[in-house]
Amino acid sequence: MNHIIKILIAIAPTLLFCNCNGGKIKLDSECDSLMNVIKDKDKYIKELKDSILIFSYPADQRYNSILKLIESNDLGKAKQEISALKRILPKSNEALLADVQQNKINKIEEAKRIEEERIKAQGFKVIKDHSVISLGHLKCTFSSFSYGRTFTFGSCDEVNEYSYETADKDCTYILVSMSMSTKSKDYVSVPSFYVYRISGNKATQCNFFRDEYANWTSYGAKIGNYSDDNHDFSKVNSVRYKLASEISLKDSKLPLIILVGNNNKSLPEEVTIDYILKNCQVIKLLNREKL
Repeated sequence: MNHIIKILIAIAPTLLFCNCNGGKIKLDSECDSLMNVIKDKDKYIKELKDSILIFSYPADQRYNSILKLIESNDLGKAKQEISALKRILPKSNEALLADVQQNKINKIEEAKRIEEERIKAQGFKVIKDHSVISLGHLKCTFSSFSYGRTFTFGSCDEVNEYSYETADKDCTYILVSMSMSTKSKDYVSVPSFYVYRISGNKATQCNFFRDEYANWTSYGAKIGNYSDDNHDFSKVNSVRYKLASEISLKDSKLPLIILVGNNNKSLPEEVTIDYILKNCQVIKLLNREKL
């Protein structure tokens, strides 16, 4: 009996090890099984999310959005939408049609690249003026570009009166009339317009433009007793302004360019043609004949 007990004691560690090792193998197997279940569930959840995405934004709506983005010249966003359509709904008819629109975008971008290279090669001479520009929902229309030592604005027919300011000696104003339009009813501030003097293939900032209302409907509104509906975009679609930038007489004899940043972004002190093409809209190139 003692002999049997000694044998059991001797083999007990081996039996225990085998038992534990078998338990570990079983536990690992169960973990692997659970991981597979989790993967299957994750795949199912993704399929459900994709289904929701498809039904909430179907192929025809995606394609129409692409067409509108191309029409509005938002080519970057259009390419993103094309990529999403082909990824989410690759077998749809719209995904095939999107290839045609992608080719169209490629041609537009290539034409733009060629035009930019042409402008960079020939300099500021080939840059075109734009009497009408768009900044988001804003449209600005410019007219009556001139120089003058007196900046007149805020005319009021009711009292036959207007406001004016005089430039410093050895200086003059660049004077511009502008109509700003929007369908929004919210308050809209005037964009930041700048004038640069041109030298070679670069331009250096001379000054910015200040803005004033072109006129007032009554004297009471002008002195602030009450509001002027003609200046309120919740009442009217367009508001008229007078713009002025004071520069030196010396600069007024040089080639000058009036710019506004895309999305109304502020502009640096010095810009190149390449920077202008990518980041600005050109309103007017003054003294073009002196380039």
